[in-house]
Amino acid sequence: MTIVGALLLSGVAVGQTDGVRVDTAFYRPDRGTAFDWFEDAKDIQNYYKEHDRSSGTAEVYLHNRTTRPLTVRRLIVDGRDTTIVEKGGPIVWWRLRPSPLPPKAFGELLIRLRDAPSKPLSLTLHFDDGTNLSLTVPIRPPSVRLEGITFDSNGHLHAFLELAGESKSGHEKVTEVWLDGEKVTQKSRILSPRFWQNICPVVIQPPRTLPYGSFHYLRIDTTVGTAAAVFRARDDFFPLGSYGYVTPKEYALNEVNLYVSFSALTKDQLDQLNLFGLKGVSSLTGDGQPREDNKNHRSLWAYYLMDEPDVHDYGVQELPHQKRVGAFAMELVRRDHLCYQQDPSTLTFLTVNLTYKPANWFCYGRIADVLNTDPYALHIGWSTRTVFEVAETARRACAPNPMTITYQAFWIEPVKEPSKARFPRMPFPEEVRIMMAYALAGGAKGLISYIHCTERYPDQIFWGATDYPDVWTAIGRFYKEMTLIAPVIVRSHPLDMAKSLTDGVFVRALIASDALLLVCINERGGSLPDWFVSRPVAPVSLEVLIPPWLKPQSVFEVRNGSFVPLKSRADGDRIVVTLPRLTTTSLILLTGNETLPESLIQRYQQIRSARAQVFWEALQAQERERAYQANLLRKIPVLLQPFAVSSEAIGCYGIERKTMWNPAKETWNAWEWYDPEGKEAHAVRWTFSATKTGAYGAYACAIFFGHQLLLRLEDQEGRPVHQQFVTSDKEGIVLWRFPIEQPGTYRLVLTPKDGRSGAARVAKFIFVVPEEFVFVDNDD
Repeated sequence: MTIVGALLLSGVAVGQTDGVRVDTAFYRPDRGTAFDWFEDAKDIQNYYKEHDRSSGTAEVYLHNRTTRPLTVRRLIVDGRDTTIVEKGGPIVWWRLRPSPLPPKAFGELLIRLRDAPSKPLSLTLHFDDGTNLSLTVPIRPPSVRLEGITFDSNGHLHAFLELAGESKSGHEKVTEVWLDGEKVTQKSRILSPRFWQNICPVVIQPPRTLPYGSFHYLRIDTTVGTAAAVFRARDDFFPLGSYGYVTPKEYALNEVNLYVSFSALTKDQLDQLNLFGLKGVSSLTGDGQPREDNKNHRSLWAYYLMDEPDVHDYGVQELPHQKRVGAFAMELVRRDHLCYQQDPSTLTFLTVNLTYKPANWFCYGRIADVLNTDPYALHIGWSTRTVFEVAETARRACAPNPMTITYQAFWIEPVKEPSKARFPRMPFPEEVRIMMAYALAGGAKGLISYIHCTERYPDQIFWGATDYPDVWTAIGRFYKEMTLIAPVIVRSHPLDMAKSLTDGVFVRALIASDALLLVCINERGGSLPDWFVSRPVAPVSLEVLIPPWLKPQSVFEVRNGSFVPLKSRADGDRIVVTLPRLTTTSLILLTGNETLPESLIQRYQQIRSARAQVFWEALQAQERERAYQANLLRKIPVLLQPFAVSSEAIGCYGIERKTMWNPAKETWNAWEWYDPEGKEAHAVRWTFSATKTGAYGAYACAIFFGHQLLLRLEDQEGRPVHQQFVTSDKEGIVLWRFPIEQPGTYRLVLTPKDGRSGAARVAKFIFVVPEEFVFVDNDD
């Protein structure tokens, strides 16, 4: 083959193939942190000290030069067929992304290793067109790494290149920038081509618009090596989210722009989020695929691949603990592939917990488009600063993809006995704000609250922020500041270039192309079992090293949706900033762009105005729908009274629902079942007489909580003559249509697909009418 760019492939031995070229390949070791980790789970308290071994990922960037899509059908690593990954084996997971690799496109082959290799990796790729490609990947770590790829509102890419390793001469230089194989150096602003403080931000104007969710290949060449990555095109959305019930009005009132669901959202639920201007993260179906009604929905931001696979790893008892982490990785690779194949415009999202730290983050960090992790500091007895340690480590593990943090806004109260937790209480507003600030300092590109709702179980109560207005309000206030400053945070990168000259103050810099944001946290206070001690500091002096491309002329504190000027003085290549008072946290903006603060305020005011309009229209739409349902609830039992049909049930319990009709004035006017494990059979049956043939309709009051149920029509002998699947995603009046081919006695049977599982609520009475009695849907 013809090798283009010999420097790129230096040390990479490549065999012959006409169809696929290796653009570059390298082994990327885990870039760990110096933090100490421990486990609470049984048998693994000393996992980090005794079993954790730093590993890495082999990365191969391929160019499909053919006119046909290609898929890797077999992967041979060091002579061993690893196409089907053995759990606990030397290969944790591998994948080609995207797959199939489109004609003329670039793709990323990642091979996650369980242990660091001791010799170069020999790879052979077998493609589905019958061709093979062999190469050897050196194990010498690359001298440069891509540590972040983000987007701004203009569609520009912001990439952060960082020197790696110890051998930095000071003469390293960026030479070329490539996007999808096209040289874009002239369309790029290389802000520190000789690596100031070992970093070089690069702002790239793509030659053409990158469709949302599409795959692209970025390669940056330097005099000491090449950094590369395949990424998906995004926008500048900064998630400010919450878990909880689907209550978009409450979220919209509190500056939340994202709702994250443990279940697969229904179309109606996504429509409700869209009505209030929110985006959603929806889980997959039981077989790990997107719901049909989720695909391409305008409010869907990402698919939730799995919740906490590292916790599931712990349960793989046939493997020793040091080999369990990553047991579910190939399943997540499969799910990720299904998502982008079936819905190319939606990202993927994966939450990793705190089990087998830090191997869990490095193992799973590169699988989804967005890595999320959930350091519930006070819940597990940590100090709030550990949120920063987790965020910093997880960010390195998923780079250059974005990382979000789910922070603690809950507590668990035992019902029958006192809590044994170190902090047996809800976090105070100050602590919640501090945890969010630590997450930002670690490089989080989004914040998600867990959790808004409160739920009671037999032996404990999960208290959420809905029952602690002080906490919920504090979240909204911080989200307000985030909304104002989000464009800077999105395109920034954390760097140790600031320090506090005042004791007891933590500070971290987030550096961007035209601004610098300081995250300041007062560490003089502290968490006690029943209280948070606040010790304000006044004044606070901060020293910031200023990069050569940024000449700050103005310094502001971000406060309550505006910018408050602060005093500062130049000191050589540094600036000393004075903050009059620090209670818990503060965000400080330094910029040489005089128009930036005003443009951020204008943007924020536009967002607020748009949200107000959306909110007003959403409330009006809800009221119209409520009125329409109320009208039908009154009208149908009166006008269709002769067609009322009562029911009998199996595996259900009776309840009272004032939002469902009750023509017989019964004490319990509705049936309900809740059986996620499918422990028993469930059915509701209505028997009625049809005096003529033709189309019929049955009006019912129902909600199936996201499940699809089977509606079966049986004749007098119990033989099925018609069946259909029905849904009811919100509680209200539904109409089921079906044919009657001859007069007689019939029975409608509503049941789960398998007869056993799921959940439903339905009124005891339905109204079965010939087609001429079916109402036309209107507002009259």
